[in-house]
Amino acid sequence: MTFGKFLLNKNMRPLVVFDETNKEHRELLKKFMQTNSWAHCPYRFELPDEDSQNLAYSMQKRVLMYFLNKEFK
Repeated sequence: MTFGKFLLNKNMRPLVVFDETNKEHRELLKKFMQTNSWAHCPYRFELPDEDSQNLAYSMQKRVLMYFLNKEFK
């Protein structure tokens, strides 16, 4: 039984904390917004400090705040 779980986990994409300052992460979020699918994404994103159940919304909010803070220092 545990061997089967190992095979499933082995093929999973690596879990990565979303970083709004990372251009690649923002590009992957943009692709998700265009396609409404994470199929093209090489990672599974997480936001450990977020309580929201909607990951994509929380990621969009972080990107928005990143650029607003950059523009309006």
